[in-house]
Amino acid sequence: MGLSIPYDRVLAISTDLANSVTSLFEEEGVVCPPKLCKGIFTTSGVDNIEHNPSATTAHDSFHGTAISLVQHPTTSSEGSNRGVPVINETTESQRKIAQLPKAYTHVQPAFLQVKDPLVPPVVGNLKPSFSTPQGIGKKYE
Repeated sequence: MGLSIPYDRVLAISTDLANSVTSLFEEEGVVCPPKLCKGIFTTSGVDNIEHNPSATTAHDSFHGTAISLVQHPTTSSEGSNRGVPVINETTESQRKIAQLPKAYTHVQPAFLQVKDPLVPPVVGNLKPSFSTPQGIGKKYE
């Protein structure tokens, strides 16, 4: 038969993991992966995810945001471990995943508060030049 555990135990572990990470987010006041190190230059990429198969209804549509974080350790700056346990063993195991704080799930829409915003004038050419330096290559029209 091999090595196995009851499905209830799998659910308990995944619930404990979700609750530990949620409590870590609340404690630190920021949402970031528990394995993220301190003191390392970090870059991010953010993009929206849209899936709307029907323009007439919102049925089966989805909108979300994808965020990728990349840390760049160097030999002089390897960063330090945040010392965060993935599963907080001091909390009692629960059968229900804790609710995220309202600030994480309800984001107020952003809108421009002025009717006539001050837009700076455009300086320079709006079309990029496709010519290459020193006449090397072709000019595309």
